Amino acid sequence: MYELDTAVTHAINGLAGQNAAVDFLMIWTSAIGVPLLVLAVAAQWWRGTDRQHTRYVLVATGLSFLLGHHHKFIARHRLNAYEKWRKSE
Repeated sequence: MYELDTAVTHAINGLAGQNAAVDFLMIWTSAIGVPLLVLAVAAQWWRGTDRQHTRYVLVATGLSFLLGHHHKFIARHRLNAYEKWRKSE
């Protein structure tokens, strides 16, 4: 399984920077994909089927979305603090 993961990762990363349209599509998909997933799960809430499972999935996707954005904020702040520190030396 590790060999397959490695091969797929190399294949995907090998495409990076080769085509501006594909790069834009990948960036757009990663930026908008999770919020769309949360909205799709939230829309299923009103269907009324298996609400307990839908609630669990909705909470899990919502928390992963929020934690991901929190992580981006912290990473960006730490990077900026490191850059300021490096410039002050």
